[in-house]
Amino acid sequence: MGNRPPITIFTDQDSAMSNAIKVVFPTTHHRLYLWHISKNAPSHFGSLNSNLEFQKLWKKCCTGCESVIEFQETWDEMIRRYDISDNNWFNLMYTVREKWSTMFTKGSFTAGIKSSQRSESTNNLLTGIANITTSLTHFSLAYENIVAGLRSKELDEDFRCKQGKPVTAVKYSGILEHAVKIYTCKMYMLFEKEFLHSLATLWREVTNDGLFCTYEVKEEANERVHMCRNVTSIPNQYILKRWTKEAKRGMMLYEKNIHFPGNKEEVELVWRHSMMRIASNLIYKCQGNDSTRQMCQEGLMNLEVKLDRQLARLKLGEAHVDDNDDHGNVAKDKEKDEMPLLDPPHARPKGVRNARIKGHFEKRKTKSSIKISSTNII
Repeated sequence: MGNRPPITIFTDQDSAMSNAIKVVFPTTHHRLYLWHISKNAPSHFGSLNSNLEFQKLWKKCCTGCESVIEFQETWDEMIRRYDISDNNWFNLMYTVREKWSTMFTKGSFTAGIKSSQRSESTNNLLTGIANITTSLTHFSLAYENIVAGLRSKELDEDFRCKQGKPVTAVKYSGILEHAVKIYTCKMYMLFEKEFLHSLATLWREVTNDGLFCTYEVKEEANERVHMCRNVTSIPNQYILKRWTKEAKRGMMLYEKNIHFPGNKEEVELVWRHSMMRIASNLIYKCQGNDSTRQMCQEGLMNLEVKLDRQLARLKLGEAHVDDNDDHGNVAKDKEKDEMPLLDPPHARPKGVRNARIKGHFEKRKTKSSIKISSTNII
């Protein structure tokens, strides 16, 4: 992880692990799995399991409170009404309330995680393709089809986000116009839903001196007072790149200003992983078309030629690199790389004749002809 501690870590209710996290990751937000707590809680409720009013108060403490005061009032009401102040489990849960109530987890990124059981989502994804009689070959082929379908769906969503944008529910809203430009279509709809909920407000005039008017704005459902600051766009510190349209583009450009406190090997490891992610995205994008595959291949070959020349010049100590002649020589280098490698011309060793070696009968015929010619001369 580049010698950086995680932002948020989820564990079960284990006191030993909780104490270790405080020592090893003092700046990490420690959270408990709310799904596990919800499944384990009924075993401690006893007769209150059938009480709907108690269930409503408990669920509100888990996910329905918007402020610390609201959580405290709801918890005190639940403890007082059902006389459970001596219950050890409830006292323990109140002690670690910052780790499971969504009211206290708003300041840290959780990605909606509620359970550590990855098998639940995995089983849902692989439903219908795997059972006790499924062979390994059949499972492998079915799994590849599922992965291909997910990637195709991702490409379709990327194309839809780049080709158009949703219609905003409120015209001339600077925040919504900004959100529709940066967020994906799905994330924008979620953002717009939360934005519309904030419009249900009540207001009253407090002061009016003729030039300026002061109003008090409150929510209809809650007694929270809103601070109006004339914000027309989403501040950068609240925009997470993973939810934007540019989530998969320019990862190294996005991370280049991050300084890693680790050693050189760890920095290089993070860099390699980022570059492999960029290359993998390019390959997946262009694999479905011949022209895009050719373009990707030529681009990578050109880049390799430039890198080889740059490395050679760095070894020679040249400070500046002239890339003007790179494009003209790429084709020549490519032709040289593609030339077939043939055997060298055959060289005859010294003292070896070029004639074919004669057989036994050919040698006998030559000797007999020599004897006949010598007899005629005599």
